[in-house]
Amino acid sequence: MVKDIAISGIVVEDQRTQSLRRSMFADSEGTYVFFNERLYKQLQPQLPPTATSWLLSDAERLTKQHATTLYLVDCPATLTDLQTALTAISADQIVVYFYLKESHYLLGMPDRAEYAKLFKFVQTHQNVDVAHRLGELATYLRLKTPQLVLMLQIFTELQFVTIEHGVMNPVASPAIMRLRAHQVTNSDKLKLKLRNNCCIVKQRI
Repeated sequence: MVKDIAISGIVVEDQRTQSLRRSMFADSEGTYVFFNERLYKQLQPQLPPTATSWLLSDAERLTKQHATTLYLVDCPATLTDLQTALTAISADQIVVYFYLKESHYLLGMPDRAEYAKLFKFVQTHQNVDVAHRLGELATYLRLKTPQLVLMLQIFTELQFVTIEHGVMNPVASPAIMRLRAHQVTNSDKLKLKLRNNCCIVKQRI
């Protein structure tokens, strides 16, 4: 059962969705946080002129802000992204949309050849800007962006790559590990708790 979670006395309202409507952006005093740059740019015209909108990268360079109501528009790729946003912006109330257009389960799990292709790429490229050019990388590798996000999460867990401030680099001489089907499935389920179980990390704001 999904329950709203209070974070240090803050009310968290669960409104997860797979479709965004104009009515969801009617709060003229609200602060809207986006994790995906393309979606951020796409929805700017729909936001009230007096509303505030942030992209995750803003949270890394601006001073701490306070909002009466904070809207988490799309689903963060990692818990670290969510923590970064919640550290930068304190709020009296948080409304969670966690918009996710496609599900990994519907897209299908990546196969061995796709993992091998990604592994070859990450071992031969440095300082890849996955924060802003993830879509281009997915196109280059012939993957769906949500699939690539999943694969990068797993590679990070297996210590094949590091991703810091949105920049990906290979790990030198990574330990040899086999990607068994149950490892991939369990990791996918863990990460999707952000979307499917409204898993918000308790922290001080």
